[in-house]
Amino acid sequence: MLNRSALAALALVLGQSVAMAQGSFLEQLLLSPTRTPGDVPETYGTAYDCRALKAADQTAGVWRGLIGGQVWPDAGQSRPVSREGCFKTEQECQAYLGLMSGYIDFVYSRECKRL
Repeated sequence: MLNRSALAALALVLGQSVAMAQGSFLEQLLLSPTRTPGDVPETYGTAYDCRALKAADQTAGVWRGLIGGQVWPDAGQSRPVSREGCFKTEQECQAYLGLMSGYIDFVYSRECKRL
């Protein structure tokens, strides 16, 4: 059983850890580049480019993530957008869809399927 001084020390360490984590989060938030509305990342030319895998005939066991929706870059403007990426695991594919959902204002379709 912990005595009072050990408990106080533990509380102090945990409090400092939380404060440091919050500080680094705020630092990252404040110092990271801002996102332009309507700007949705592409996988073209990256390790997740499905076109390259298909061209090299390396699609065995690959998961394809596809997401589509609308973005509103400015008030009164909208445009359709869709993105795809290819991944080694379903978990990576689902993580990609989650990330992309943050860039697309209205998602109307999203799926992960094996190629």
